[in-house]
Amino acid sequence: MRKILSKPQRLDLQFILVMLLCLVTMSLMAGAMAKPAQPAAAAAASAETDAASSGIIRFHIIANSDSKEDQALKLEVRNQVLARIQTLLAAEIAREIEESESDQLTEEARIQLTRTFITDHLALIESWAEETVEAEGFSYPVQGELGIRWIPDREYDGLYFPAGNYEALTLTIGEGSGQNWWCVIYPPLCLIDSSEKMREELGEARFQAWLDSMGGGRIVLKSRIMEILSGK
Repeated sequence: MRKILSKPQRLDLQFILVMLLCLVTMSLMAGAMAKPAQPAAAAAASAETDAASSGIIRFHIIANSDSKEDQALKLEVRNQVLARIQTLLAAEIAREIEESESDQLTEEARIQLTRTFITDHLALIESWAEETVEAEGFSYPVQGELGIRWIPDREYDGLYFPAGNYEALTLTIGEGSGQNWWCVIYPPLCLIDSSEKMREELGEARFQAWLDSMGGGRIVLKSRIMEILSGK
């Protein structure tokens, strides 16, 4: 025979069921909130590791705005800063090759040398950019930074770069709200265009040592970047 519960008993049972449902819901919510913390931290650390070890260092110059004047200023900063980075970095690499008594540097040594050079000369690079800004009649500050940045997909010099985290030297002019110019500073895809000036500054022997250590030419460098991007 089916037992009929009294009204107080039914209320007690309903209360117990509601409390159990609340406890289960709270437990599930707590688990959902706690889980993303570790993967997010791990993902950030992984992204930084991947970018730093990818073998590519990009160079970005962000304009103060998209006005015609600010965009022209950005390109003038590019011209002045790249020429100086190119010459000093090439001399540093050539000197390292001479001191190591070797015709080549390892890939790891070359990228670390580039990274160290940028870090040690960051204030100087900022001053070059600010000198150019002032010479062009503007008073914008320039902020330099070498670090990991998330960058949308872009194409440069016939190479497609997927969106992702990249190590980059970034110069931000003024408010930095304009479009940016960029290239690949390592391997030196954007530094090889003024090779005649470098040859003159460094001398034939040092210039050739630098060129050989970087792969010998633009086609080889582009091929190397394709290998890096494809994960080879």
